[in-house]
Amino acid sequence: MKTNLNLKNHHFLNLPKPLKESDYQEVCNLVVSRLRGNSNIKSIYLVGSQSVFGISDLDILVICKDKINYRVGIPSSRSLSEKAKYIFLHNFWKLNEDGFRNVHYITPYTPLKLLWGKEIPIRNPQNELSQKDYQLFNAILIFDFLINKLLIFPRYLKYTQLDTRQILGEVYSLTYTLDMLKSIGLSAIQTSFPERIKKLREEWFDNDNEKNLQELVVLFDQAIDIIPEMVVRLNSFVQDQDLVKDGVIFRNRKYYIVFNKSWSKQEFLNSFTKGYIAVKKPFSKRMVENFKIILPESLSYFLLSYAKCDGYFSDQIRKSLINCQITASPINQGIYRHIKATNELARDSVNNNGFFKIPLSYGYLLGQQQLISYLGDKTVLFLRKIKK
Repeated sequence: MKTNLNLKNHHFLNLPKPLKESDYQEVCNLVVSRLRGNSNIKSIYLVGSQSVFGISDLDILVICKDKINYRVGIPSSRSLSEKAKYIFLHNFWKLNEDGFRNVHYITPYTPLKLLWGKEIPIRNPQNELSQKDYQLFNAILIFDFLINKLLIFPRYLKYTQLDTRQILGEVYSLTYTLDMLKSIGLSAIQTSFPERIKKLREEWFDNDNEKNLQELVVLFDQAIDIIPEMVVRLNSFVQDQDLVKDGVIFRNRKYYIVFNKSWSKQEFLNSFTKGYIAVKKPFSKRMVENFKIILPESLSYFLLSYAKCDGYFSDQIRKSLINCQITASPINQGIYRHIKATNELARDSVNNNGFFKIPLSYGYLLGQQQLISYLGDKTVLFLRKIKK
């Protein structure tokens, strides 16, 4: 499926800069020195691995002790130094201790290295769940990643200026989800993509930028082909489980998702392109986007599972479902524990005005919203009613 991302129509910004391991260690040391004196911080963890210095970013997880003055003394990650401003692509991820213990029920496994503070034990879903429950637990994580990250890749086709490091990171993240497909027993997608994206990252500084960007464009095209294939396999898995599904519509500030009995890859891409909405906020000029996604009806099972549970996040999902009748039926234990952990994190975020972030949030803002942002969301929702 050929896209129109190319070097002529798009301007690539934020090209990778060669750095050393010592640069990353310097920034980690700076984080610890700035945060360790904060009495509300219990621990600081490094998330994931930095495989290619100058391309990889740093993800730092900060564990807070109590519910008083969370924000005091916790600066933005990118404000620490010029080097930190380049290396960090995201702010610190903050959790309380209970949330951290359940972190692997919220997101897929990533290596965690203690940088400072108390070592906190983490629950391991693979040890706590049966094989079937663990498979379905991974299935809902794949669904979360598809909605919140992978299925919105085609948005880059609409941009004129592209952040090279961000696209490199997002395209590379597809390799992790491909690995997750194997964890639920699905057949592998036959593609050279994982090897090629790893090679591009590892050899980036050995080649000139034009050659690198040409390969990145090719890999972006491959990713757009692979992602619908993942939908096909997940759809097959859910159908084999004979799970409850419905032809519902999901609509909120970020998504308009239609679950159809008939579905095709081309229909997905066409509807995404035609249904894309973007509005600039006044003053800030930041873009508010709403994505139209067509999915197979069977995948509605995951949103229906969210809606059946109790908790703030589940309440929001339930309110966003149109033409939906929630039936009382059992929920798989692996899926239930993921949703329970997500609801608990959402509760903590709401109680602390969005301080604790949900990494795969389905576009919900779990804190106090400013008027300009609120008006931008209302504008997008109004346009969505017109442009279905």
